[in-house]
Amino acid sequence: MYRKIAAAGFLLVGIMTATECEASDDLLSFVSTYQCSVAGLIARIHAHRGGDDRYLILAPWNDRGSYVQCLLGDHDRQALCEAASGWWAGRGQAPMLGPAQKGALARLGYSMDASRGNYQKRLRFGSELDMEGVADLMLRSLYAGYGVRLENTIEVQAPYAFRHGTLPRDRCPAIS
Repeated sequence: MYRKIAAAGFLLVGIMTATECEASDDLLSFVSTYQCSVAGLIARIHAHRGGDDRYLILAPWNDRGSYVQCLLGDHDRQALCEAASGWWAGRGQAPMLGPAQKGALARLGYSMDASRGNYQKRLRFGSELDMEGVADLMLRSLYAGYGVRLENTIEVQAPYAFRHGTLPRDRCPAIS
């Protein structure tokens, strides 16, 4: 009897692990599909040293309530990144974030205090802006927090990089 229960338990753990691995592969595929495009936009913003509009917003197409944005500041030694909490959204536009999505954003390092705005994460860099790291955070946030997948179109707003349009799928070249 105990052997059957133990065997069933091991089978269940094996199935859960396979599902988790598949989800991890999907996330990695999503990030790798867009990472060079996002890092390239951040590089363009980085090239414009002055002005207040040094930000990048990524959002699922036609979903104004769900977005991730990062603002470069302090001579690009830091970035303030925000994930939409719904605090600023108009009626009917707030993202419907369940406990799993909020937990995912918290694991990415966002403060979950949305009492006066969005979920925030401040990134600090050494001597050089980590464009790939910012891109990675933004893409993982869209994926885990808002359910954006490869089949979704991603809208971009970035005054110094790409006024307004859709994010191109630009995989980084393979390094051998």
